[in-house]
Amino acid sequence: MAYFVKKKDGIAVKLNEEGRRFVAMVANAVLQADRDNEHAWHEALHARVAPALDADDPLVIASRQVTTDTTAELVLVTIQDERLTDVEAWAWLRTLQIGLRSVAAAEELEDDDDLEHAVDEVQGLVQNLQVLLWDLAKALS
Repeated sequence: MAYFVKKKDGIAVKLNEEGRRFVAMVANAVLQADRDNEHAWHEALHARVAPALDADDPLVIASRQVTTDTTAELVLVTIQDERLTDVEAWAWLRTLQIGLRSVAAAEELEDDDDLEHAVDEVQGLVQNLQVLLWDLAKALS
């Protein structure tokens, strides 16, 4: 089943309420992790992407934080929409990617073997994120 379908006027969202709640949960977790130093995802969320390029540059870090918050907030604003513009769809994709990266870092998932040995809740979270990401990326391509 396709959860996201490319249309002439944007991306159609075919998620049921449970799917929308899941996406909203990820977006809320990204926002919470950004603001709460104790959140399990905080360290992964604030890790430098390319240390050689932005090592401790507060402007680069601040810019990335603003973008992260803005995209997650845009997801929450559009969570009930039946169609997304390309900009909104990219915000959804970026937020889900941040969520997946944060889960993997927080749970120390470096390969399939680590995922296989993770608790069922983490496995489900990762697998759901992967399915949504692949489907949304396909719709955006």
